[in-house]
Amino acid sequence: MAAPTKLTNTLHNIGAQVRAIRKVLDEKPLNPFRSTHYSKIRREAKLLLPQFSVFNYSFKWIDMIILGYMWHKLIEEETQQFASLDVLKVIFGPMPDRIAHLQILVDLLDNQVLDSTSKVVRTPNRSIQPRKPTPFSHNRQLLLKEKIAFSENFLAFLLDERSQAEADLDKPYSSNDEYLDDWFAYLSSLDELNYYEFSARRRGRRIEMDVANDMVAAMKWKSRIKQRLSITNINLPLNDLIKEYALEEEDATILMYLVKKDLDERTVDQEDVLKVISQSHQEMYRNRSFLNTEGKLVQNGLIEVPHETVFSTSSNDIRVMPDITRRIIMQKAVDDDERLREILKSDNFFTLLDPKQTLDDLILNPDLKLTIQTSIKKYHHNVDATLKDWNLYTGAAEISSTDQSSESGLLILFHGPSGTGKTFAAGSIANALGKKLIITDMARIQSRWVGESERNVNRLFATFERIVRRVENPPVLLFNEADQFLSQRLENTDSAVDAMHNTMKNLFLEAFERLKGVMIATTNLRDNLDSAFSRRFHLKLELPMPGVIEREQLWRLHLPDTIPGVTEIDFAGLAKKYELTGGQISIIVQNAATEAATRLKKLRYLKQRDLEKYSRLECEESKGDKLNRIGFN
Repeated sequence: MAAPTKLTNTLHNIGAQVRAIRKVLDEKPLNPFRSTHYSKIRREAKLLLPQFSVFNYSFKWIDMIILGYMWHKLIEEETQQFASLDVLKVIFGPMPDRIAHLQILVDLLDNQVLDSTSKVVRTPNRSIQPRKPTPFSHNRQLLLKEKIAFSENFLAFLLDERSQAEADLDKPYSSNDEYLDDWFAYLSSLDELNYYEFSARRRGRRIEMDVANDMVAAMKWKSRIKQRLSITNINLPLNDLIKEYALEEEDATILMYLVKKDLDERTVDQEDVLKVISQSHQEMYRNRSFLNTEGKLVQNGLIEVPHETVFSTSSNDIRVMPDITRRIIMQKAVDDDERLREILKSDNFFTLLDPKQTLDDLILNPDLKLTIQTSIKKYHHNVDATLKDWNLYTGAAEISSTDQSSESGLLILFHGPSGTGKTFAAGSIANALGKKLIITDMARIQSRWVGESERNVNRLFATFERIVRRVENPPVLLFNEADQFLSQRLENTDSAVDAMHNTMKNLFLEAFERLKGVMIATTNLRDNLDSAFSRRFHLKLELPMPGVIEREQLWRLHLPDTIPGVTEIDFAGLAKKYELTGGQISIIVQNAATEAATRLKKLRYLKQRDLEKYSRLECEESKGDKLNRIGFN
């Protein structure tokens, strides 16, 4: 390509000659295609044509004459904008001839050589390549009213400069940061574009130059990313995520938009997100599918959206999961433990534990222990799939083929008196499965505010669903003291409170139906269990009051040899004399040991009578099934 000075000087000379000819002829008709006045100019203009071959447009020498005139006016008189008919007047003269040649300007506008103060959106496509036709259309009627100017693209070409979006188009990305910089520039241009209402950029509508320029800027950044990515061979975390989860272009744009807002520490709602990928209200409505529970971003736990219910939500904010931001930015995958902590950080429904007790530590009769072990094996080896093949089982543990997670569902109910080891057994199961334990209860869910309890139920299970999808080895969910939501639904709901309780129970039923992963619920009131809940548990086990043999084992478990005086304790006698649960024995030992520790040093050891004393007190308190804990606890 000729040096910019030579190219612009030639255009300048052509423009000067055109203006000189018109000055002599005034407004007389002139046919530049045949006039001898233009013979020299035509030759110079034709010599320029090869230098414009980079454009996807076949320039004609008449175009060079028009552009030369405009360039001369820009340089000599600093004329930024031109009336279309004034430009054509210099070349062609009388009005009829000017109007007859308006199409020349239309073609230059359509091919990004010239720009106009307004234009019509031809296509909603948000991709554009430099020096290629634009997504805007122009017509002669529009040119009668609007002014024209050199496009930024053409001026950059004349001056041998490139816009930031057009620089290094032929170079692959050399780093993840470079790739992300382009993405963030693209998203910033979309943000600029979204300041305008859809009506201001609707297809077929006349739009102003500022709007059009913002649209072009966004399109150029998008094309830049595609072009450079096509020749890039390095691994990029965002692209790995796109391939891993088979994300659509809209998914990727949403994900990166949320990452950018996360880094900016700004919140965005559903409307903000949908505007980024939509060109109209109709498209915005259709694009809601990208943010619902079936959408890939939500289904795979990459983003968090407010859980939709019949109740209004306190916030419509959407956010990317923190571990995803870290993976995209830091190029470092987050381990399971950190990912779990990040998800749990979003609410205070759960307590996370790493249980150390094993199944061997469970003090139960052998049959009960075997049943629990069988259930664990069933889950470990996905026995449900085998039973399904035998046409014997199509229950809740069946896995949808679209689920990213391979977790099946296992719902266990432990029922029995307080203190019989239900929570301890849940920890043993989690340990046997090689999982952590997250604990919740109704006290964390219920709220005095109308509708808040129902929202909390949805949030709780939405969080657990997200954990199952995103965590490779999701923890066991323990729902302690679940009596309130497992009880039978009320037939007559005259009060708002009764209606709320029924609504919450229905929400629990729906959540149980789709639950993946392991959930254990504990209750003291088996007889009041709603039949609908009963059907949804794969295993219902009663942990009864321990027998004499189990009680002796429990006494030995809670009285280690490190306590002075333990060797003199009659474990068998205590087991036969007092019908106690493991929970009660634990409290008795704590209280008796505390009393022994307060005595003078010579007498500071545990005695049989200490344990007898607190055992009698505990039995008295537990009469009538009252198992209240007493003493120093």
